[in-house]
Amino acid sequence: MTPVQTRSAHAATSAPAELVTLRDQRRVLVRPLVPSDRDALAEAFVRLSDESQQLRFGSVPHTLSAARLHYLVDSVDGVDHVAFAAFAEDEPGRLVGVARILRYPDDPDTLDVGVTVADEYHGAGLGHILVHLLAEHRPQPSERIVTQIADGNDRALSLLSTFGSPRRIGDGQIVIDLTDQRPAARGATPARSSRQDTTSQSPDADQATR
Repeated sequence: MTPVQTRSAHAATSAPAELVTLRDQRRVLVRPLVPSDRDALAEAFVRLSDESQQLRFGSVPHTLSAARLHYLVDSVDGVDHVAFAAFAEDEPGRLVGVARILRYPDDPDTLDVGVTVADEYHGAGLGHILVHLLAEHRPQPSERIVTQIADGNDRALSLLSTFGSPRRIGDGQIVIDLTDQRPAARGATPARSSRQDTTSQSPDADQATR
């Protein structure tokens, strides 16, 4: 494996907030996920359709448990668990997309990926924007991605191709070899970009692409 330089602590957490124009001309503020986004994430999950909840979490729980929220928010450190959130410009505080990439605790060379986009934002390009951010800030060093993708979920497979060539290994599992992979250029159209104190941002939300 080619040696990779390890990122400094919280490299992804310090990424600047960016106002991005989507394909349909709506704009979203994209920034790292922070602990104060807990309530926004919970509210965004409730707004997901049953199909989106099923695709993302494999079931339809309707609400996120305290333990799941803790995992999705408080374990994000910007180094081994990187997460980005997107908020609607015209509804400040409303989370419309979340993407995360993190190491498996028992296999630090392997990463998991999850992307959730609000139903009404499907097809606008937000998922691709978030996945390209994950590719740019993924935990390093790492050798592979192993994640679950339901059969027929072509949208999720398309997003994962940002990291390389996905291949199925059975039971819904997808593997992508990260060795010598280089992130593709991000195809978003920034309306403006400004560095902000992310700790002052309010809640965030989650939606499904998996």
